[in-house]
Amino acid sequence: MRTARSWAGRSRFLAAEAGIRQFLDIGTGLPATGSVHEVAQRAVPSAHVLYVDNDPVVLADARALLTSSPEGRTAYIQADLRDPESILASPVLREVLDLGQPVALVLVAVLHFIPDADKPGQLIATLLDACRRAVT
Repeated sequence: MRTARSWAGRSRFLAAEAGIRQFLDIGTGLPATGSVHEVAQRAVPSAHVLYVDNDPVVLADARALLTSSPEGRTAYIQADLRDPESILASPVLREVLDLGQPVALVLVAVLHFIPDADKPGQLIATLLDACRRAVT
């Protein structure tokens, strides 16, 4: 668990050093200290973070915990990684993220819950392709 949560700290590098200003965190692990929006917005207050999870308890926690910096944006949608089209079709995603700009796709400690029958590689490819098409 500590290793998985420490990955969120790498969002500081992505924001401060690599110039990434947008994060799509699927399988959020909220509530947790040092969440992606906290770390990224500490480095770059204008960072935008969209959290996605399918757990209703996470939704309740997200509503209580997601406070963004005034310059940035943080939001949550209840959706499932196994349905990437619903994530990409969400109006909240379009409000928070600009897929025409670089987006860090954060999938920490979630893929091991996706069985091979659900084709995890294809799910990830769908998300990455949407970002690539928008940028090119």
